[in-house]
Amino acid sequence: MGEGRKTRGYRAVLSNRDFLLIWCGEIFSRIGDGISQVALIWLVLELTGSGAAVGTVVAVYTAAALIFGLPGGALADRWDRKKLMILSGIFSALFVAMIPVFYTSLGLSIPLLAGLVFLLSTASQFFEPALDATIPNIVPESELMSANALKMTTRQLGQLLGPALGGVLVGAIGIANVLYLDAISFLIMAVAVLLARLPPSRAGEKTSLKCLLADIGEGLSFVKGQRVLLSVVLMAIVANLAFGPLSVISPLLVKKDLQAGPEGFGYLMSCFGLGTLAGMLLLGALGGKAPKGKAIIAGFALAGMAAGLTALTSELYQTLACFFLLGVGVALVNVPFVTLEQLLSPDRLRGKVLSTDRTLSMAATPVSQAGAGFIVEWTGTRPFFGILSGVLPACAIAGMLVGDLRKAR
Repeated sequence: MGEGRKTRGYRAVLSNRDFLLIWCGEIFSRIGDGISQVALIWLVLELTGSGAAVGTVVAVYTAAALIFGLPGGALADRWDRKKLMILSGIFSALFVAMIPVFYTSLGLSIPLLAGLVFLLSTASQFFEPALDATIPNIVPESELMSANALKMTTRQLGQLLGPALGGVLVGAIGIANVLYLDAISFLIMAVAVLLARLPPSRAGEKTSLKCLLADIGEGLSFVKGQRVLLSVVLMAIVANLAFGPLSVISPLLVKKDLQAGPEGFGYLMSCFGLGTLAGMLLLGALGGKAPKGKAIIAGFALAGMAAGLTALTSELYQTLACFFLLGVGVALVNVPFVTLEQLLSPDRLRGKVLSTDRTLSMAATPVSQAGAGFIVEWTGTRPFFGILSGVLPACAIAGMLVGDLRKAR
C-alpha cells in the first residue's frame, strides 16, 4: 500500500475510522489485561499462599503462548481474520469469566485455574497475529509506523497503568469483579472488530494438522529466504536473549549495588517504561518520515550506550537516566521491527511471519532468565550491563552491514 495519503503522523492515522475503532477497543483490552494480572496473582496467593503456585500459573500461560504461537499465525493466514479475532475475543471473555464463577460458586482449584489460564492464553495467540497482519490492509504505508507506535504505546500503557489500577480495584471491588471487568474488555474488543470494515481475507480453507504444519514450514522458509526479514528476526532473538534477564537483574542492581529500597526499583522500572513510551511516541509522530533501518540501528546503539553507562553508575539518579535512554532505544528497535515485517511479508504469509518472530523471541526470554539469577550471584550485576554494552552495538553493526536493512525506509 505504497500510495496512501500524503499526511503522516497521528492525525492521519486517527482519522482512519477502522483503525480508530480497533485502537479504541484495544485500549480497553490492554487495561483489562493489566488489571487481571494483579487479580490472578492475588487469587493464587489467596488460594495457596505459595510463590511456587504463582510461578506455575505464569509458566502455564507462557507455555500456551509458545505451543500455539506458530499455529495461531498459520490460522491467521488461512481463516478470515475478522472472524478469527471476534471468536478469539469471545472465547477469551468466556474463559476469564469462568474463573470468578468457579471461585465464588463452584470451587476453584489450582489445576482448574491453570487449565483456564492455559485456554485464555491459547485464545490470545490467534488474536495477535490476525490483528498485526490486518493493520497493513487498513492503514496506508506512510501511516503504518504511526499505527504500530500507537498500538505498542497502548500495550505499554496497559502494562504500566493496568497493574496499579488492578491493585486499587482488587481492594475496592474484589478479585471476582475485577476478572468480570476483564471479560467485558475482551467483549468490547470483539465488538470494535465487528464494527470495523476490514477487507476480506482468505476464508474457510481446509484446515488439518498436516496443513498447519506445512503453513508453519512455509512461513519459516520465507523468513529464511528474505535477507532483511531474517536479519530482523535474528536480531530480535539476540535482543530478547540479552534483555531477558533485565527483570531479574534490575532489582538486584537497585538493592545490592545502589543500596536503594523497593521504591527505587519502582522508579527504575517507571523510567524504563517512560523511555519506551517516549521513543514510541516520537516514531509515531514522525510516521513515514522515520527511516526504519536507521532507526533500528540507532536504537541498538543507544541501548548499548545506556547499558554501558549503567555499568559505570554509582548513584540511583544516574541509573534512572540510563534506564530512560535504554527504554528509548528499545522503542526505536521494536516499532520499526514490526513495521518492516508487515511491509516485507505478502498478505498470505504475514500472520505466519509475525508469529515466527514473536514466538522465537518469546522462547529466547525464559532461556536467558533461567540462568541469569544464578550467574549474577557469582559475578554481580555490573558485568551483565557490560555484556549488554557489547552485544547491542554488535547488533547495530550487523544491521549496518546488511545493506537492504540499512537503507530500509
